[in-house]
Amino acid sequence: ALHVLIGHHGLFSLTPIWLLSFAGMMLGTWKQFQKNSSAGFLAFPVLLVSLVVVGFYLVKSDNYGGHTSGLRWLIWLTPIWLLMLLPIADWIANVKWGRWLGYILLAISVFSASFAAFNPWRHPWLFRLMESWGWVRY
Repeated sequence: ALHVLIGHHGLFSLTPIWLLSFAGMMLGTWKQFQKNSSAGFLAFPVLLVSLVVVGFYLVKSDNYGGHTSGLRWLIWLTPIWLLMLLPIADWIANVKWGRWLGYILLAISVFSASFAAFNPWRHPWLFRLMESWGWVRY
């Protein structure tokens, strides 16, 4: 679970921009259920599907995706997670520290995605860094 979420193949360590997406899911779900609003009508179903998919692979598998640049079984969720990112991105864009937070999270995410541009069938940069430091020996 550690490496799936924040470790060498981690969803949030390789693409931390998804932290904002999950915050958007939580905000949308709260708006939908607390205020009886239709503002976040997609947020709860997307949050539920995301938790089920991640939970399934945590319980039923120890496969990070093989020699890939990330968790290949979560890639299909990318388009809907991008939609969930929008409300939080709009909210944090109003303050200077929020914009910088968004820039930093996006820069790390873009670096992780571009690291595998020439060969996606290799371990991510974070795994290779941990391996060179002797933290992982698989």
